[in-house]
Amino acid sequence: MSNSPTQAQSALAQWRIPLALLLASLVWLLAWYFDTAWSIVSTWERNETFAHGYLIVPISLYLIWTRRAELVPMTPRSDWWPVGLLAAAGLGWLLAELAGVVVIRQYVLVAMLVLTITAVLGRRVGWALAFPLAFLERWSFPEARHRAFFVAGMLLLVLGSLLRRYCWRTLGEYFTGDVQARIVAGYRAAGF
Repeated sequence: MSNSPTQAQSALAQWRIPLALLLASLVWLLAWYFDTAWSIVSTWERNETFAHGYLIVPISLYLIWTRRAELVPMTPRSDWWPVGLLAAAGLGWLLAELAGVVVIRQYVLVAMLVLTITAVLGRRVGWALAFPLAFLERWSFPEARHRAFFVAGMLLLVLGSLLRRYCWRTLGEYFTGDVQARIVAGYRAAGF
């Protein structure tokens, strides 16, 4: 039994440096993007519809706290794959800044916070915190969700259009002739 407290202490000790690094990273990120972070808080403050935003961070922290028994035995290890996504998110934030789209800047900032947590603590811890972090992302600013989904939908339409063109070129070798004439001939043969 005396071994159990020692194991718990060593498990907690392995979290001290990663948590300090995480705190420093999050503070730096919020300081660097202070105007965007403040715009999120301003939205919560001036619009009663989004006043629930003040509850999001404490609820997310509570959800993380409820998973502490699952998290403590894990070994936090920094991961490099989110760094590339962080760079892409930074570029997305810059494009939103240049375009003057506040909502996308806000959405990207929260995504960068989530990616920073995953980068510092690792993929395994990130997956264990998936629900609390998704809760943070989803409910921080509802108006951004709808616009972001609109933008994502438009990007998917453009991607679909490019994919259709690529596939059409690939299939073009099969359709070596006047495609419209073949379609009309097919319709006539079918009795239309």
